[in-house]
Amino acid sequence: MAHHPDLAATRLKRLTRRNFCAGAALVSLAGCASTPTLVKVPCGATLGLEVLAPPPDVVVPIANLSFGSSATAGGTGGATIGALSGLGCGPLVFLCVPLGAMIGLATGAGAGAVVGLASALSSEQITRLRDRVARLTLSHDLRAELQNQLMRRAVVRWSVGTAKPDYSLSVALRGLSLTSTRDEQISLIAEAGATLQRNAGTATQSLTQKTFRFISAASPLALWLDEHGDLPDTLLGNASAQLAAQIVGELAAI
Repeated sequence: MAHHPDLAATRLKRLTRRNFCAGAALVSLAGCASTPTLVKVPCGATLGLEVLAPPPDVVVPIANLSFGSSATAGGTGGATIGALSGLGCGPLVFLCVPLGAMIGLATGAGAGAVVGLASALSSEQITRLRDRVARLTLSHDLRAELQNQLMRRAVVRWSVGTAKPDYSLSVALRGLSLTSTRDEQISLIAEAGATLQRNAGTATQSLTQKTFRFISAASPLALWLDEHGDLPDTLLGNASAQLAAQIVGELAAI
């Protein structure tokens, strides 16, 4: 039986439309995993800036990326994050939440297992490492360092420190944590939560919030414990600089 040209063209159009719709659905689902963003502050606007110090006397957490515990924790955490990401999907939430949870579960469990086959740090190593970091935080004013890094970048774009600014940025340091791997490689993690508000007359409207994170490259435990080395000092300085760069870059209206 010969195929009619018009019938073939109609089928091609239907196939093209079906593929387009499927692609659009995938794009919509991909948007579920998007992270929150801060509202852009126009260049030349006035900006109030404050940095809050991390909670005092907090024991530095050290996460051991070991086999088994990390696979379980990674899977559970991945599923939770995946499901929460799905909550931002509007009318597609019924699809995004379970899909995000499944993807997060697989990704988290896989990541936990890959870094596994690790032995935990000894109690003595943990004590020495925490003591080293505690003494570093005493010699470093983390709040002032981040404040200076933010100011240095912000004044290029905005008028900072006015009495009644158009926008107010509050950045809260959330402390430091460490991770260790099977071959005693240590990474530093520093987090800061940023809240941006727009000031309109006597009313203050909260606009957006976002968490920023610095994760250092892994370095041998011996370098962390070397009292004559400067690796931890350098990493703390890098943390302040990179957190400030992330925050200002997020606010900058390109």
